[in-house]
Amino acid sequence: MLNHLHTLPCSTIVPLIVTNTLQITPLLDIRHEDVAQSYREGVSDSIRHRHEPVPLTSLLTCLKQAIAVQVFDGQHQQAARAFIGCHLGTIHGAVLTAKGTRRPDVSTLVLLESRDAIRGYRAGRHWLFEEAEPQERRWTDDYVVERFHELALDAPDWHDDPEGVWQFTLACLVGELSGQIFPVTPKEQARWEREREKARAWLARQQAQGIQRDTEPVLE
Repeated sequence: MLNHLHTLPCSTIVPLIVTNTLQITPLLDIRHEDVAQSYREGVSDSIRHRHEPVPLTSLLTCLKQAIAVQVFDGQHQQAARAFIGCHLGTIHGAVLTAKGTRRPDVSTLVLLESRDAIRGYRAGRHWLFEEAEPQERRWTDDYVVERFHELALDAPDWHDDPEGVWQFTLACLVGELSGQIFPVTPKEQARWEREREKARAWLARQQAQGIQRDTEPVLE
């Protein structure tokens, strides 16, 4: 029996009206009207054209381009918010049906095309459901802008396998966001329990080895 908290707080969640007939719960708390408008447009466009889930590599390419023109330098908040609203709305809409419900044939928020992306996405979901405090599990648009700004600052230091680090890091962020629409699954719970068992077994071995060293006679 797993006793970990797997629900997300809903007291501050405000639905987003996309059209006269479609209302959804966005992936984040939207505090700015310009974010809301670009998010609506992204969702509507994805649903109307029946887009497939957005590849993580596509989001990564767009983010790198935005960083290159200083969108996330901390001085262009309006452009940063427009980027967040448009791309997260597009990603969200691609996993929704025309009625605004989650598509039954989709199991991840974005298309994960590499091992680094899969690892990062899983790490983000693990943090969200297993480690995050309740107040950390629902983000604001300002917080997402801040996270992307941090990526822009950190990326120049990724000298060892920068593409792999990029994919892992961005997928981790998307994985954290995914919990708003993709609940934790029994398969994930079982994997996390196996990982905890391995960690406990490793710790027990380390402790046993430490005790053995402490009790060995000292040879003079």
